[in-house]
Amino acid sequence: QDYILAAGRSHRDYATLAEAVRDLPVKVVVNARQFNVSGIHFPPNVVVNEFLPFDEFLKQVRGARFAVLPLMPAKHASGETFLLEMMSAGKATIATRTFSLDECVEDGVTGILVPPQDPYTLRLAIQEMWHNDARRIAIGKVSRVVYEAEFSHPVYASRMRDLLISVVQG
Repeated sequence: QDYILAAGRSHRDYATLAEAVRDLPVKVVVNARQFNVSGIHFPPNVVVNEFLPFDEFLKQVRGARFAVLPLMPAKHASGETFLLEMMSAGKATIATRTFSLDECVEDGVTGILVPPQDPYTLRLAIQEMWHNDARRIAIGKVSRVVYEAEFSHPVYASRMRDLLISVVQG
């Protein structure tokens, strides 16, 4: 738990993350495709990996202190898969406030939401989450409970079954 994890490719804002963590005494691991990080000058405390096999990725999820999900403003969903992986592992996540993440994250309860393209606010959130063990652990625990109640595979399957039954019954 000596690193922060960021991952994904769709509409990621790794440039804002790089600026936010510049000169911080924290290690950040970024799993992304080359096109996501091309042209970004990452500071020495950031390690960039290509996408890993899923079992290796899950080891990183479990080992991370918490996650950061930096997103570009978009008018469509992005980042939910990574967010849900972190929630299922009971990890706190700092994410960019977007319309779709507002559906999954209750700010300050199941994660921390920050404005888009704001490295200063992201930096402050990272520093607080890094140093405030009690808050980080509490957010992780609540996010795990919410994941199980709202987003787990059995819940999703049950909702899909109910939807299909309602469609078939007209």
